[in-house]
Amino acid sequence: MEQTKYVKAYYEPEENIIRMVHPIPINLNSAAIIAEFFREVTYWLQSCPTKPYLLVDYTNLEVAVNMTDEYSAQLRNYRPMVLGVFRYGVSSDLNGSFTTMTIRLGNMRSASSSNIYPDEASARQALLKAKAAAMKQ
Repeated sequence: MEQTKYVKAYYEPEENIIRMVHPIPINLNSAAIIAEFFREVTYWLQSCPTKPYLLVDYTNLEVAVNMTDEYSAQLRNYRPMVLGVFRYGVSSDLNGSFTTMTIRLGNMRSASSSNIYPDEASARQALLKAKAAAMKQ
């Protein structure tokens, strides 16, 4: 699955961060699309040499609010593969508001923080802060 359709990923070994982007617009609006999408996410996570932090750019990605249950189930499946998830780039239009709501509800149902930031710099800063705090424990 080296050529994934919905998800491209770039591993940063020095920080143990995998950054995921979505090169084509995708709307996670059916159970089948969500399953295929998260198969790609899982593929990239399993390609990392160690459990990484995940930095996700939501540009080009929308999640239908009626898919909250399916989205939440997929979050629960991949969460054990990562040390934390930090998101940015969610659209500020109406569909982006629905995507934000779905992300928050999905994470609430899987007992995880949604960690949504306005841009990559602030998401990365939060990720590095969380990473530093975890290393102190």
